[in-house]
Amino acid sequence: MVFKIIAILAFISIFQPGFALDLSSSGWTAFYDKSRSATIEQIASLPDSAWIPIVPGRYWEDQQIYGWPKDVEGQEIIWYRCRFDGTGEFADKEAVFFAGAIDDYDIVYLNSVKIGATGSDVPNAYRTARAYPVPKALFREKNNELLIKVIDCGGKGGIRGLPVAFYRKEVYDEYCGWKKTPNPFGLRMYDQELSIVCADNAAARRVELDICPLFNNAQWAFSGRWDDDNIRHPEMKELLRKYGFKATFYLNTYPRDGAFVISKYFMTTAPLLVQDGFSIGGHTLHHPNLSQVDKNQLFRQIAADRVYLEYAVGKPVNSFAFPGSDFGQSKTAGVRIDIAEALIRSGFLHSVTGDFTREEIGNRSILVENVNIIDPGDEYPDSARFDSFIKWYTGTDTLKTACPNMTVGIHVQHKPGSLEKLGQCLERYANNPDWWYCNQNEYAAYRYQYKAGKLEKVKVVDNVAFFRLSRPYGADMGDDVPLSLKVKNAQVSAVAPGTAKSEIIQHGDTAVINVYQDPAMGIPAVIDMYENRGNLPEAQAVIPGRLPGVQFFVHVDEKAGIINFSGRNNSAHACESITLTVRVPLRYMQSGQRVDFGRLDTSEKRSAVIPLGAQNSSADYQAGNPYYIVQADFVYDGRPVRFYATAFVLNVPESMNR
Repeated sequence: MVFKIIAILAFISIFQPGFALDLSSSGWTAFYDKSRSATIEQIASLPDSAWIPIVPGRYWEDQQIYGWPKDVEGQEIIWYRCRFDGTGEFADKEAVFFAGAIDDYDIVYLNSVKIGATGSDVPNAYRTARAYPVPKALFREKNNELLIKVIDCGGKGGIRGLPVAFYRKEVYDEYCGWKKTPNPFGLRMYDQELSIVCADNAAARRVELDICPLFNNAQWAFSGRWDDDNIRHPEMKELLRKYGFKATFYLNTYPRDGAFVISKYFMTTAPLLVQDGFSIGGHTLHHPNLSQVDKNQLFRQIAADRVYLEYAVGKPVNSFAFPGSDFGQSKTAGVRIDIAEALIRSGFLHSVTGDFTREEIGNRSILVENVNIIDPGDEYPDSARFDSFIKWYTGTDTLKTACPNMTVGIHVQHKPGSLEKLGQCLERYANNPDWWYCNQNEYAAYRYQYKAGKLEKVKVVDNVAFFRLSRPYGADMGDDVPLSLKVKNAQVSAVAPGTAKSEIIQHGDTAVINVYQDPAMGIPAVIDMYENRGNLPEAQAVIPGRLPGVQFFVHVDEKAGIINFSGRNNSAHACESITLTVRVPLRYMQSGQRVDFGRLDTSEKRSAVIPLGAQNSSADYQAGNPYYIVQADFVYDGRPVRFYATAFVLNVPESMNR
């Protein structure tokens, strides 16, 4: 029997029609104000002949505009102009003007009315995105004129980041920033009830709980980050473990030579690297330059690597490191946005360069922060350099607030005797009671639930205060790290039995309650997969896997624009509460879906048709071989488990750099 399922959007592209008016490629012109003193009235009345073509997203000096100065030392002023129609969706609604980084300062006018400005009072303004509110009465149905006064104070200047766009305010508020959207990836949420026992009724009425920024209310998280498939990773792991540190090893699934078979190193070493509190992270299939592969290959390099990593070690992966530290230095407009979107669609929450899209996307928190890297040297660790990093980070309050994560790395290329020197550095910073020694997957999961979690005091009965904690599933976050709650205003004697599993600890002068995930919402105990390589219409056989008798299968009908998903259960246990997360390549405007597939009883086979939605018709997004994932999370024999059903459509001979 075939069921059509109405999909619930988990992620929505904010560039879909009606959500945003993207002006990034809409016939821009510019005027060089040699006087540096022209008013908005003078600029708005200039004849068209005074304006020359210009492209936003690149420095104006790099565009070879005849007669304009290059890399000046003093202040220069350039006006950008864009005329546009098509504002029907904005006519009676408040909006937000958004622009990628502008170097250095700017004043923005819509229809000659000032809507916002950024000046010298903004730190690092030259690399900061702009977002200005637009009154709903300011748009015209036709003949709108956007004027941007760009003040360049030295070196290169201009609108250097993309997009340049208008968003409907409610859409911007929902998708652009943690403050108003603490759960931007749409992870599943559930409630836990906490019964806090106090000395008396007065104490129960006074007591309050706050979610701690870090586990155990620590002041800093300290981790390790080591890249590539390196035979010395186990050696590094043992060195870190000796001094009580943890780390994440960012691995490639395939060899770098372009072979399309899983490497022997990956299969034999990866399972060893997730023992003793360590973890692995995504680093792409082959280690390519992500800004130079086609859009379908970009998605597969990131998404398939995560699938293979999780399958290899039987544990979720939520953190990513860019191969070659390349996160889209290409001047191609929007390449960083595409990379960020591919990471989101693949299921990553965190990147060691998590703010790499700030110049283009600004307040939209694409990934959970980044890391403050401690790089003492890959070959010969420098003790003084190690110490200087620690001193710098711990002495910077803004870093502690925004990203309290110090991470030592990057490559295990140490020469004879140099690992011992690194060990001496680690020993000096071991066992700090104010630090949380974690891996990057733990850190990402904790910080996501810290920002997404909601805590509410519900009632007080006698000497017991009742709280409701709303938090994301551990399975979706990729780790079961407990959430720490700081006790305020009263002493707590116990957390009553029968509620969420928790423990009270004393961290310094503060009592902290660590609340664990409910087991059914925790990380999967088993991860299995079936890959439909070549996108065959039917599964070739029921292959005995880690869940014998259970198999999910995906076939994509690209002409019809649908995914045919099927599941069969010939095992002794039902598959309960099946949630499908659909992950699709960048050619599709709809960036993700979450589907309730229900229950699959024993001896049952069932199918679903999942619509893929509209496509981006650009050749850049259509070229190459698309890769599709349906991630099935469900409860099996009382345990949460995961099954990946994937399809790889081979339209052209496979090449990692096509």
